Amino acid sequence: QNVENSIMQLSEISDARVLVAGNTALVGVKFDAAYQGALTERIRDMIAGIVKQADPTIQTVAVTAQDKDVTDIYTMSDKVRAGEQMNTFNEDILAIVRNSTTMR
Repeated sequence: QNVENSIMQLSEISDARVLVAGNTALVGVKFDAAYQGALTERIRDMIAGIVKQADPTIQTVAVTAQDKDVTDIYTMSDKVRAGEQMNTFNEDILAIVRNSTTMR
């Protein structure tokens, strides 16, 4: 949770969810309404830095703002928060990671 809060401190981001599969972190972000831009390299790099600082075992950080991916990430995150095992979603998480052009 505190990693998500740290990401939300970025002025461009209104909400974020982080899912971890092994040493890969997948971050779904929603932009602040005032931010009219896209997911830039600068934002990706800042998010990757926050995640890796919080968990040095993370080797890959994928960041997406694609609506469908973000919706799927929030759905999985809600299930994990409700008590489902994180590893149930490893394949789903890695599938989104492979789709994204956001590897770090």
